[in-house]
Amino acid sequence: HPASQADKKDRLMRAVGGVPKNLVLIPVNFETDDLRDCLLQNGFEPGKPAFFSWPGVTYYLELEAIRNTLRIIAELGAPGSGLVFDYADDTAFDPARISDREKKLQSITRQTGEPMKTGFVPAELEEELSRFGFGTVENLGPAAIEERFFANRADLYHAFDTAHFIHVEKM
Repeated sequence: HPASQADKKDRLMRAVGGVPKNLVLIPVNFETDDLRDCLLQNGFEPGKPAFFSWPGVTYYLELEAIRNTLRIIAELGAPGSGLVFDYADDTAFDPARISDREKKLQSITRQTGEPMKTGFVPAELEEELSRFGFGTVENLGPAAIEERFFANRADLYHAFDTAHFIHVEKM
């Protein structure tokens, strides 16, 4: 999303003075654009190890677009290439199982025209990723995310109840 990419560039500017030379931010609509073409047209070099950072995206995509993205990254990424993304677990769309905070987030995203659509059973996601040639390095659930990234914070931010972070590597 253009606004998300602008925010990322702004954060990088404030944090490290700009976009590092080894980082390429590529605008892509994963539902309609050809990711392979987008990567190759922006200097991606198949055969060289790369790191793909894909946060805040899978929630809003249809399952087929997620699988297509994973397939293309697996096909173009050299062995040792890493991929990190976050995802909702399979309980995220069951109103009886999610918190009021989660319900509010989903309501807001629907109102902005980007409804949350897709979640995964964590173990099944790992199995699917392995079929694409990825090995799991780490798959953090909400409790582990809370402990690692939100413990001892005074700003009242907390991990979402259904959010997971996964780090995989191309075998």
